[in-house]
Amino acid sequence: MRRILGAGAVSAMALLLWAAPAQAEITYDTIGCSGRATLTADDGTAVTIDTSATSVKIPRAKDALWHGELNKATHDHSGTIDLKLGPISINLGKWGPTANSQNQSTKDGVRSIPAIVRQFPSVKWALTGSHKGIEGQCEGRMTVEVESSGASTAAAMAAGLAGTVAAGAGLVTAARPRRVYGR
Repeated sequence: MRRILGAGAVSAMALLLWAAPAQAEITYDTIGCSGRATLTADDGTAVTIDTSATSVKIPRAKDALWHGELNKATHDHSGTIDLKLGPISINLGKWGPTANSQNQSTKDGVRSIPAIVRQFPSVKWALTGSHKGIEGQCEGRMTVEVESSGASTAAAMAAGLAGTVAAGAGLVTAARPRRVYGR
């Protein structure tokens, strides 16, 4: 039981403490990929992020209005966009394989933001995306932080306190002398 509590405490602390510096980076691009998304908070404040952003803090929004663009149309293409926080991975979008017989090089849409992202304490997520077709591919990553709210700050404090208590209990239990039987 001690090992399970200790492992759980270490995992919880790693999850709460994990954060990368905010940045955007196209890591590989042979087809001229770019994109943007606009998120609108409940109070009407809109934030637009694009692939050139270096620091992104997004509001707690229900939907994202998005636009993707390529300099070169691709065929038999597919792609994905994922949001990651430590061991948690949430797929935000997946497409293809699609023939693209219309030779489209732009696409627009609206995507619902998963509830877990809106309810999580203010932490930094790794957003990764890729698009691949016969003509080439692109990949990129960005760090995004969901704006904090009074409830998320309280939740983060409660989670931090619970993690600290669990870690402390695990350390105290592990440090206690044990009785050796059979000697």
